[in-house]
Amino acid sequence: MPRFSIVATDYEPYVPRDRMIEGLKSLSNQTFQDFEVLIVHDGPKTTSSDEYSAGINDYQYLETEKHYGIYGTEEFYAGYGWGHHSRDLGIKSATGEYIINFNIDNVLYPDALEKISNKLAETNADVLVFACTHEKFDIKYFSGVPPVMGKVDMLQCIVSKKAWDSIGGWHRYDHSADGYLMQELVQKYGYVHVPEVLGDNR
Repeated sequence: MPRFSIVATDYEPYVPRDRMIEGLKSLSNQTFQDFEVLIVHDGPKTTSSDEYSAGINDYQYLETEKHYGIYGTEEFYAGYGWGHHSRDLGIKSATGEYIINFNIDNVLYPDALEKISNKLAETNADVLVFACTHEKFDIKYFSGVPPVMGKVDMLQCIVSKKAWDSIGGWHRYDHSADGYLMQELVQKYGYVHVPEVLGDNR
């Protein structure tokens, strides 16, 4: 069993390929290498999955049964987010002890997994939150504290596979699923915090 399962969500028309390669290279360059990478594409790809090898050599490729798009086919917010369906598939397919939700153009700093693993070894926590930058909201520092709606992103939340399974995986697909799911996990398991910035949410 690997220490971490990194669920890297992708949708080729939406994520620039150069940023995708940078994101995957940030995983290849980790000082801590006990992890698996599951690349989950939103619906069938129109190009070869071999393109991922430009960023990382060892990965498992999965795809959702259909393309959910940015706003899905249900109500405007109820069907939001190709990433939500992809993350659910990735979590259910993961074999690691802990899950890392990683949009494929995110970046983890080279020693991020090492520092996260060390903190988890010290605390035996089911939920860990680390600080990151957040390009989308033009926020240089996103502490994740408190880990509530609007103050945390799933990139910076490391959650045990056991904890995800206990709440039914990524069981929400609405616009604010990230915040609701994190609150559900924290209420059940608590959390530990690493204040150091360990990655970029781009």
